[in-house]
Amino acid sequence: MFRDDYNLPFDVICDSMKRDNLLETYDSYPDRLYIVVNNVLVWRSGRGPFFYEPKEVKDWLERRYSC
Repeated sequence: MFRDDYNLPFDVICDSMKRDNLLETYDSYPDRLYIVVNNVLVWRSGRGPFFYEPKEVKDWLERRYSC
């Protein structure tokens, strides 16, 4: 729904609260933001909640996709 609402040209995923697939795959504890393009991790934030800003994701996506 998020992807459709914002007409994004890429898939959006979110880790389940019941299964920690992203935690186990990307060492995302306690919080991290990731951008994965064509199954390649291209950007990873610092550990949250103090070492990342969601705006960094927005800026990266705008540069890459001209959203």
